[in-house]
Amino acid sequence: MKGILLISFLFFSNFMYANDYWKQNYSKIDSFAYTIKPTTNIDKLTAQLIERYSTDAEKYRSIFAWITHNIAYDVVALKNPALKVTDAVGVIKKKKTVCQGYCNLFLNMCTAANIECVIIMGWSHEKLNIGKPLVAKPTHAWNAIKINNEWYVCDVTWAAGSTSEENSLFTFKFKDFYFCTPPELFSCNHFPEETKWLLGTQLSSKDFIDKPHFYPEAININLKDLTPINGIQVYKQNKKITFTCSVDVDVKSISICPSNAKFSTAVKFSQENNTITFEYDLATFSPYINIFLNNKSILAYKITAK
Repeated sequence: MKGILLISFLFFSNFMYANDYWKQNYSKIDSFAYTIKPTTNIDKLTAQLIERYSTDAEKYRSIFAWITHNIAYDVVALKNPALKVTDAVGVIKKKKTVCQGYCNLFLNMCTAANIECVIIMGWSHEKLNIGKPLVAKPTHAWNAIKINNEWYVCDVTWAAGSTSEENSLFTFKFKDFYFCTPPELFSCNHFPEETKWLLGTQLSSKDFIDKPHFYPEAININLKDLTPINGIQVYKQNKKITFTCSVDVDVKSISICPSNAKFSTAVKFSQENNTITFEYDLATFSPYINIFLNNKSILAYKITAK
């Protein structure tokens, strides 16, 4: 197993941000975790999930997979804070929660497994907030876990699924790339209150808010080396913007959709090794432009008139 992990790391390190635990094949662990029935006895539930595993990484993953499979995001409580349930037992009973509840449950189960975990408070990056200063209080929470004396970041909430754009509906859709995500990628849409949890990534709050909006698929495909990195572009009729970035997938199509348009427009692109280059002509003004790669949203930029 160690040999396989080492080979994978050496291969990916030439092309992508990586570590020994990100985007590995955990299918057997996940499948087993999905068979464990809920119980409000945290110690019993955790013991069932980790009993067949010897390494901390396997134990973390089993707990992570169980929570993301069994706990839905509470879209009603998001809009009505008085309805929030965030204590670990309450979350299991209700089978839904918000980010703080996901983090509390993950922390409690890791503690029951005698493995280290902390909760990190911070801010997420949203399309509508590009260029806007961070609000005073953190708006999101996630976890960090320690494996072999190294810290790794995980977002149990975002890994569980997605909400609709108006936050009225939650859909389970497991995003395993939010388990032990490399900090360089994680910081595309997470900024911690305590900057030590950037885990070596050099990023100021100003740089964070000025970025384009990175959709989850951008993290999944390891999008990096992006230009322009400023998420706010000034409109000028027929202005051409040249985009470049690196990804670890074969690109079949790229299209761009202004926020005031119904359909996206395919654009020509070139791909050399992992680097793609394409241009977009700002023919008319639109508050935002959304970029799709292989028909999936990856980036959004804000367009200003001045």
